[in-house]
Amino acid sequence: MEEELLSIWRDLNYPSSAHLKAPLSWIIPLKELHGHRFDPKVKELMAFASRSTIERILSRRR
Repeated sequence: MEEELLSIWRDLNYPSSAHLKAPLSWIIPLKELHGHRFDPKVKELMAFASRSTIERILSRRR
């Protein structure tokens, strides 16, 4: 699960591969995300991406 979140984080930080609903400045630095998969910040980050974006990223990585 954590690896999946980190992969999504990497994709979300490059808007050419994922469209964000929030400004890039809101994205949490990777060092803050790492090791905190249940942290509210991570859930907040995930909420910024549309469900279809997350599903597309996950399907691409399988």
